Amino acid sequence: MKKKVYIILLLFVLIAFVSFSIYAAFNYTNLFMTTMTTHEITNASLSESELNVDYVFEAPGDSQSYEYHLANNDAISYCYNFSIESVYVSATMLNMIYVYFNDEFVGVLSDLVTSSTFVHDTLFIFPFEQVTNVFKFELHNSSFDYACQEISFKIKCNLKTYDNSNYIFINNEEQLIKAVDDVNQSLENRTIVMYSDIILNKTLEINNNVIIDLAGNTLTLNADININGNATYLVDVKDSRGGGIVLGTSKIILNSPTALLIPQLDLTSNLQINQYNEALLLQHCQTYLWSLGIISAEINLLGFFNVYIGKGLTIAIDGITSNDAIYTPSRSITNVITVTLRNQNSEVNVDLKVIGVDDVIGDILTSELAHLYPYIDANNTIQISHNIYLPTNLRNYNATVSYFSHNLEIISNDGILQPDSNGLVQLTATIKVNDKIYIQDYYLHILQQDNQSKLQYLATKIELDMPIYRLIYNQSPDTYYTLPIVDNYKNLVENKDLGIVELAYDIESTYYYMGLEMTTEDLQGQELITDKKMTNAIFYLKEVTYQKAARLIIRAKFENGETAYAYINASIALDQSALSKQIFSDIQDYLDNIDVL
Repeated sequence: MKKKVYIILLLFVLIAFVSFSIYAAFNYTNLFMTTMTTHEITNASLSESELNVDYVFEAPGDSQSYEYHLANNDAISYCYNFSIESVYVSATMLNMIYVYFNDEFVGVLSDLVTSSTFVHDTLFIFPFEQVTNVFKFELHNSSFDYACQEISFKIKCNLKTYDNSNYIFINNEEQLIKAVDDVNQSLENRTIVMYSDIILNKTLEINNNVIIDLAGNTLTLNADININGNATYLVDVKDSRGGGIVLGTSKIILNSPTALLIPQLDLTSNLQINQYNEALLLQHCQTYLWSLGIISAEINLLGFFNVYIGKGLTIAIDGITSNDAIYTPSRSITNVITVTLRNQNSEVNVDLKVIGVDDVIGDILTSELAHLYPYIDANNTIQISHNIYLPTNLRNYNATVSYFSHNLEIISNDGILQPDSNGLVQLTATIKVNDKIYIQDYYLHILQQDNQSKLQYLATKIELDMPIYRLIYNQSPDTYYTLPIVDNYKNLVENKDLGIVELAYDIESTYYYMGLEMTTEDLQGQELITDKKMTNAIFYLKEVTYQKAARLIIRAKFENGETAYAYINASIALDQSALSKQIFSDIQDYLDNIDVL
């Protein structure tokens, strides 16, 4: 009998194990469960979806790199990107930390955190592939005041299956032919991504919008790719990983007056242009030149459209050119040149800023002042809501920088936003290197909240976080609501630094039935709201009441010395036993006070 019981129990365990395994297989892909490795890397460890970073910069210019490993054990491709979250460091220091992704500068830490942008828009990991991405964080060379301070944040990897309406992944000729056929039938822009080398032996006809991404692989053309059709569309050939090439004796043939090819690879030996859309070409030439912003004294200006020179497109530059590169005669100041693009029917003029041939200024603009680079374009729409770090003493270059704000009511000469200021402002940097002077203009779109709005935002978050049931009167510590203090209020506001340096709470005498207890410590003479720092605060219902609401006052002092206050509304709900007891108690008191003859 006992043996049968044991056998039955064993069968139940086996069934449960199999059921769980099937459930896990259907709910988690190999990519999420088995391909993320826990990996010790210096001062951080790789977890399933996050890389925790805790590091202390020892000196200005100090940097630290972290590797993020992904391994795909699945037979399908995935898309992924990275974001940086939960930064525990002062807002000012955020502006002084440069972030590099796979050796490419991607911005300062403040921009990547406050705007919640992705470090890289879209990356791919192909079937059974292992990928390593490297992040490097560097403290600015002039940040002497922030050495020996710790930073703590998370690099989050966002993994997802790709969108079939946007991407088609291929690894052989048959799949390439089918993908092009799907593109020709689709109304959406599609990207065909190669994840292995492909040899094309059959002619392809393209007549719709498409991007062909070699993704580091080789496309060998033993047959032509014809770009035909009557609709207006673009064909883009690029390489998102670097290293991809097109080989073979056949060609990509552009033969449509309504289409345009944008080759981002060197296709000189594999490209034949018969007809193209001239209007689209000028539009993309203009967009390309605008994207350059400020350029160095010597640069290949023509970019992707150099293949159209001699095919109806002409370029005129009011500077000195040689081999399609620009040279400026001045070595001491930023120059503005005009590039004129012409075809048979129209022309476009684009103004470019070009720095002198002295390499020092180029290095300064692309390294020490790299965090300001996005603002060189007057047409940029990037919004700024925080102070901007403006280094003045660049010791590595024996250079100094001074700044001039064209509107001091919006931003000061040292990058401090004025209270309640908003609008577009021009900031001019004057860079002095030995006896030479360079000028660079930046254009800043300031959009910020005033301190009162920031505090009201925090008060609203507290209201939403304060459940009614936690204020039910039963004299239990579980019913206390712990109010945020300076050290942890960011947890309620998505880790945003509101610039609050002190918080305090108060209750008006009208709400006598509410309790507020605060723990404080001496501030050693600092002039804040009070002479003590609040280290803990709890809010609770201290006696039974028929009232349905109460109001708490929150006060704050900000980095600029301003103080503000706001109200926090709390709802009250008594449990039935407490309410019943109070009602009977009140009735008894009333009866006791009746004078019966």
